[in-house]
Amino acid sequence: MAKLRLLPQPVPGSSGPLKLDILSVVLSRGVMFSVLFWVTLRFEGQSLIRGLVLIYALSTVLYLGTWLVLYRMARTSPIGLLFYFQFLIEIGVIASILLLSNGYHSDFSLLFILTILSAGLFFQYAGALVMALLASLIFAFAGALHLGITQIPDLTFAPLTVEAVQIRFFLHVTLFFMVALLAAQLSQRLKATARELAGTHEELDLFRFSAGSMMNALPVGLLYFDARGRMLYFNEVAPVLLARELHLESPLSVVFEERLPTATVSDLLIRTQSGDDSESHRTSVLEMDAVPGKILRMQTQCLNRNEAPLGLICILMDFTHEKRMEKALLRSERMAALGEMSARIAHEIRNPLSSVSGSAQMLLESPSVAEEDARLLQLIVTESGRLNRTLTGLLDYAKEKVPSYRMVSLAGLWKKVSMVLEKNPIFNKELVTIRVLMENDDIGFLSDQDVLFQILLNVSMNGLQALKNGHGVLEFRASRGDGNILMEVSDDGVGMDEESMKRAFEPFFTTKPDGTGLGLASCLHYVQSLDGGIEIDSTPGKGTTVRIHLPIKT
Repeated sequence: MAKLRLLPQPVPGSSGPLKLDILSVVLSRGVMFSVLFWVTLRFEGQSLIRGLVLIYALSTVLYLGTWLVLYRMARTSPIGLLFYFQFLIEIGVIASILLLSNGYHSDFSLLFILTILSAGLFFQYAGALVMALLASLIFAFAGALHLGITQIPDLTFAPLTVEAVQIRFFLHVTLFFMVALLAAQLSQRLKATARELAGTHEELDLFRFSAGSMMNALPVGLLYFDARGRMLYFNEVAPVLLARELHLESPLSVVFEERLPTATVSDLLIRTQSGDDSESHRTSVLEMDAVPGKILRMQTQCLNRNEAPLGLICILMDFTHEKRMEKALLRSERMAALGEMSARIAHEIRNPLSSVSGSAQMLLESPSVAEEDARLLQLIVTESGRLNRTLTGLLDYAKEKVPSYRMVSLAGLWKKVSMVLEKNPIFNKELVTIRVLMENDDIGFLSDQDVLFQILLNVSMNGLQALKNGHGVLEFRASRGDGNILMEVSDDGVGMDEESMKRAFEPFFTTKPDGTGLGLASCLHYVQSLDGGIEIDSTPGKGTTVRIHLPIKT
């Protein structure tokens, strides 16, 4: 068995009362047969006793064979008439021995006690009292032989007085019934104890199963090492987190080999063996990054009892997601600081840029400007315009947008977007087809119309610019879902590769020669201000679909 599981385990000796009964029967029958066989050796020439003992032995073998067959067939324990037949033969053999050894003068009268005791253990009061009664009747018959009331041919009994027979009969009968009652009571107590023990085993199995299920259901890895540093338990998550196969009794140094520094493992082993439970070492947190693709955090605690070390508990937690979130938060904070700084710089640049652009435009309109100078002035005006658009996008991206919610008609809003697209110089009515698929022809909901217009315009403009040679289909779809509005803008243009999709929302990332890289970044910013989400699905050469999810405000 490679690993410890806190699951129901068969308790030794309690795998079923049937096995215990078989063992008891075999022992009791074996002891009784040995005793009777030893006794009959003293009666040479007594074929009757030898025959009875042989019948007794055959019945014992038959009974045990029947029991074994029924056990293999998963049947119940065959305690019944066959076992009663065993005891009756046993009583007959003892009675023959008693009569052949001079009745009341025989030392073998105590053999009845063994039979009564066995019957009481297996059949409680009924079996014990029946055997005690039969033994008493046989003893009464022996007393009648001693008094001469009756006779058996070829058997001579020493005469006894009535008083001697009464005393011996009373003592033996009292002893028989006392043994019967004690054996029956002992049997009942044993049965009750067995039932209680079985109930305890069931509760223990249930506890083991529940504890094991809970341990394995935990999203953390759990390991326990004894004071020698040997692993005694681990749940199912532990080997997954450590990315290695674990075995019970493995040393602590082997379990954490190549997962923690050697010095750290040595320190853990020293703490485990010494039971160091000082305040500074009671609970320690270790980080391990040696597992490929994972960042684990391990919390350890020493266990002591009466100042003696018991072992060490290790709890493994996967902090990969948290670390990534932490890095993303730091990156977001840096981007926010960069955005704020960029907005200030853009604001400072924009005013003198307008002056430069305006002055160049005035000089360009002068009739006395030379042709070479006119080309330079036109370059200044063009580049100033491009830089101004970049600064405008940067300011829009950095500006904190507070939505102003009001009822928006999605059909009317898309109509405005279409009008703007159609006025764009790259739009050709002969080559570009705009399709609209909207649930119930219109959808009304609460949103910020200006922000939503800017989102749809930016996304649609990207789709328009992505069409191959300005020819293709631009499609807008909208539907109302369970608590949200889904809008999709699709094109059948050039599409995007995997790397471009991953970086599409990064500021200043663009694949267009004259792009600013702030269009989709601004869209993400706007959508998040509306508590929504945006995603891109694209296939190179086949087109792109941008999905926008917005919650329905009430």
